[in-house]
Amino acid sequence: MQSLAEFLGAMPDCAPDDPLPAIGTAQDFCLRIVESREYRLSIYNRIAIGNMPPAVECRILDGAFGKPPQRIDLADVTSLEDLTPEAVREKLERVERMLRLLQAAQADDEVDSTAGSIELEPSVH
Repeated sequence: MQSLAEFLGAMPDCAPDDPLPAIGTAQDFCLRIVESREYRLSIYNRIAIGNMPPAVECRILDGAFGKPPQRIDLADVTSLEDLTPEAVREKLERVERMLRLLQAAQADDEVDSTAGSIELEPSVH
């Protein structure tokens, strides 16, 4: 197996004007880099010393577990009139739990609430 330096054509005995090796497509090029021992060791080293950018860590997790959906549709089209009183109470309790979580997250958020943000009101019983 070639080292990353060999693959990239960065050999110590190469002159600057020597032709670069044929590498195929851009995807082939990227795959060869990512699959190289040197690249993987550099990832391990960045994790070990704690300077792995969070965005890179997220991409690694996406690669391992799949990228999460960009949008989750939580629309509930069930008519409240069609539900039993117990089912309505359960829905209300779920909404109240979600509201408490949103309020807690908003309280923890240090971002200034500017245009486009919403203010949550206390739950109604």
